[in-house]
Amino acid sequence: MANFVSIRISNKFEIKAEMTHDFHNSHSRKTNDEPNFIVNNDGSTIEYNRDVIGLTDTKNIYDKHQAAIVEAQSDYKKHHPRALKSNTNLSYAGIITFGRDDGLLSRSEMDNKDQHLLDTNARELLRAFALKNGINIDSTYLVKHCDESMLHYHFRFIAYDFKKHEVMRNRMGPQFLSQLQDLAGKCFEPSGFGRGVKKIDRIDQTLYESGLTLDDYAKMTAAEKSVILKQANVKNKSPKELHVKLKNDALNLKESLDVSLALIDLVQKSSPDEIKALKEEVDADDDKIVKRFFAYALRLHNAEADKRKAIKHLEATITKLDKRKAELEASFRRFAENSAMARLPLPRSIPSAEEKKGTSWPGGNVIIKERDLDKIEADANTLRAAYLELHKEHVAQAAAIAPFAQDIAILHKKLEQAQSDEQHETRLKDIEVALEKGLARFGGDSEMKEMVVKNYQRDSEELLKIINKETRSSARM
Repeated sequence: MANFVSIRISNKFEIKAEMTHDFHNSHSRKTNDEPNFIVNNDGSTIEYNRDVIGLTDTKNIYDKHQAAIVEAQSDYKKHHPRALKSNTNLSYAGIITFGRDDGLLSRSEMDNKDQHLLDTNARELLRAFALKNGINIDSTYLVKHCDESMLHYHFRFIAYDFKKHEVMRNRMGPQFLSQLQDLAGKCFEPSGFGRGVKKIDRIDQTLYESGLTLDDYAKMTAAEKSVILKQANVKNKSPKELHVKLKNDALNLKESLDVSLALIDLVQKSSPDEIKALKEEVDADDDKIVKRFFAYALRLHNAEADKRKAIKHLEATITKLDKRKAELEASFRRFAENSAMARLPLPRSIPSAEEKKGTSWPGGNVIIKERDLDKIEADANTLRAAYLELHKEHVAQAAAIAPFAQDIAILHKKLEQAQSDEQHETRLKDIEVALEKGLARFGGDSEMKEMVVKNYQRDSEELLKIINKETRSSARM
């Protein structure tokens, strides 16, 4: 039985997600606590572990990778009439795996291999691949995963040919990938691994065993070819099969989305009991998309409920405050009116019982009746209670602001300083204008001209003293 090596490349996954898997998170694929290794271009290795506290620092690797992308974009722009499209994905990932034609290669067999030689083979494969295609080798990285069920390598590179100044994507056809498999077999030959049997050779062998030829295969229907491919152990589906699968997947996805969108509207209109019943139905369903949308719909429903509750409480508080404000205003008006009555002059002598019944004295003085005095006293007590409540709120606000008193003082000082600076600037402009006007007016009179200059110097020095004094005062703050 022959051992074989296989290599695959793809730009399907974004670099950060791929690096997270390569260096930090096994995504539940870890089966043991064996260390993994970064295989450097100089042959040295760095040991690291995934799924642990204290992740491996990969910033330098990521920065080099991104710098290579910028370098490739710049090189392309230099050698082409137009710049590279912004959505062109130059970042590719690769994986190197091992197996046997009977599918029974064990982990112990891989562990018994010369690990240093395996690393050398993998490094040589990546170096030869980069050299052949004009890839910047400094932008690549190579890691060996030993903590999963089967040992394998991951690598990453920028798919841009700096020699031919072109993107590699257009050359990555079946022939290119077949040649890449040839290169992998050649590089890992020292470790006892060869290239896997080519797809066309497996098909040819299967046809030969059935007494058929490739010409016969070319004339077969899609269904007949599918039988041959299955016998040849070629797992790739035909374009027709892929089309059918994609069409079915699209229909399933549309159904899931329709159910999910309807579910969002239903959750928004449902009561807590109805939502509970809906949750039981969703939990029993295997559709992950529907479950995910239900979770989002539930969050939106809870957020809306909290929002409505908060708005209701706020409206009630506003109504209460408006009512209290109206009551206080009414109390103040009554107090003002009664105070005005109380300030009117009282009669000089005590009125008789008959006189108390009246409303005024001959002198025009207003008589305050006993029930009015009681009402004034009640209003005063109401205002006193309201004042105590307002004073309590003021004390609470003062206590809340107290820790920031120093910062507020500094802000006031800075505001005063800003205003002062503006005044100084205005004053300086006035002094300069006075100088210009004086020189223009007494340009021919040297004595007057000298006096104008002295006045300018005096005013300038006084302004400078004021500014220096304020600056020292600000510094002490």
